[in-house]
Amino acid sequence: MHAAASPIRPERIMAELQASLTPQTTVVADASYSSMWVVGQLRSLDSGMRFLTPRGLAGLGWGLPLALGAKAARPEHPVVAIIGDGGFAHSWAEMETMVRSELPITIILLNNGILGFQRDAETVKFGRFTSACHFAPVDHMKIAQACGCPAVRVEDPAELTAHLQGGLAGKGPLFIEVMTDPEAHPALSLFAGLDEAA
Repeated sequence: MHAAASPIRPERIMAELQASLTPQTTVVADASYSSMWVVGQLRSLDSGMRFLTPRGLAGLGWGLPLALGAKAARPEHPVVAIIGDGGFAHSWAEMETMVRSELPITIILLNNGILGFQRDAETVKFGRFTSACHFAPVDHMKIAQACGCPAVRVEDPAELTAHLQGGLAGKGPLFIEVMTDPEAHPALSLFAGLDEAA
């Protein structure tokens, strides 16, 4: 939670986000590790605070479209979406919908360059993982900008707070691409032996 290293640990991102939330904020997570970071690290500030996660309900790419729906349903409340680079690859075109529909959402993209859950599940089950888990470098910030959304890339965890607070308090959308540690995984019993095996 306090790590100052780069690439940035997801726990640090969640700690900074927690400090920026209000009881009116709706937090939306994409599938896979994005939702696990949210449910494992964030805490409700009041009864009725909304956390929308797809565990068991949907696959990758679910987060951004649901965030649009959440904002359309409650336009007066801030919405933040936590999405991995794998999930974003499935639905980034919805950013054009977001801009055109004037739905100001703060998007936090966890860019670790890999399908982390897939890699870890394959490693636990088979002792190795396939090359299909890795991505070529993608400048997601430029994708957001091409859709008309203001965007920043964060490589220093000290910059997180200002961008999160600015996004959640702003009148327009903000895309925050955070370069995250590809070796990070949530504390799941399924993957208990991964750190010792590394």
